Amino acid sequence: VQRVDYVVVLYNGTYSSWDEVRAFAKQHGVSLTVEDAQVHSARYTWRNNFRSKHVYQMRFLRYAIHYERLMMVDEDIVLNGFDLAEFMLRRECVFESPPLIAQPLILENTQWMGYKLNAEQWTKEMDRGTLAVATSIVEEQVVLVDVSFFFWLAGRIGTLLKFQSKLESDWGVDKIWCGAAKVYAKSVLEDETKTPCALITMPISHQSSRTLDKGGMYEEHGHLILDWLFQTESPTMFKNYTKSTRQKLPRDWRIDEFVKEQLKLANKLHDQREVVERKKRTWGNRNPLLDKLPTDKLSKKR
Repeated sequence: VQRVDYVVVLYNGTYSSWDEVRAFAKQHGVSLTVEDAQVHSARYTWRNNFRSKHVYQMRFLRYAIHYERLMMVDEDIVLNGFDLAEFMLRRECVFESPPLIAQPLILENTQWMGYKLNAEQWTKEMDRGTLAVATSIVEEQVVLVDVSFFFWLAGRIGTLLKFQSKLESDWGVDKIWCGAAKVYAKSVLEDETKTPCALITMPISHQSSRTLDKGGMYEEHGHLILDWLFQTESPTMFKNYTKSTRQKLPRDWRIDEFVKEQLKLANKLHDQREVVERKKRTWGNRNPLLDKLPTDKLSKKR
């Protein structure tokens, strides 16, 4: 039986509001730690007190050092009724070796169709017994990561985290971390056959409570972050930012390497999939990654 310990990192709210939950966990022998991380996020706080979600995710590292896997779950994810043991089993057994990043499907079918993360998009495959598939996109609302990889990644995305704080939008990390996982597999694990990212074809409920105050420019600035990551920005998109501001957002060779591998991974998986009719959001030439879909290639259980 695998041991599961729980850590709650508070974005807002109070530590005392968890007193009853902590008492319940202690009574039933469940390991639960609650941390008010707001006091640790000042370094990445910018206008309007915005703090990137990923700054809070990094707080898990201090607890994860003695673990092999870290599963990060937003507060609006419903674990009740989700078979975590089955999810872990599929991740461990379906592929040649466990993928570095994995997520279940979203039951409510609320995610952008192009990323193919919704349960309804995999109905036929699940009916045929598909257990998991390789992909080039894994989002962050409920994600399991290899702890060693996540430590490695955390030391290489500081530029992106600062950019997020300046623009008050935390888009970007989940658009490149599959590419980063590919770099890690090649350079650290020396395993070019390692699956960077996977979808486990088990639905989980995402209530999408939208409790965080993202502000009016959150999405617009999110696109700006993607443009910066994928080097598709035009001067007009930076018209609201001074030259001195832009100079504080330099290219980062490590992130550039992740982006390069991300696009290669997206192209490789796209070339392997069958061509299907799909509706696409109009992005123009803004972000080449958004023209790539995750693979439909099925992984068979060994």
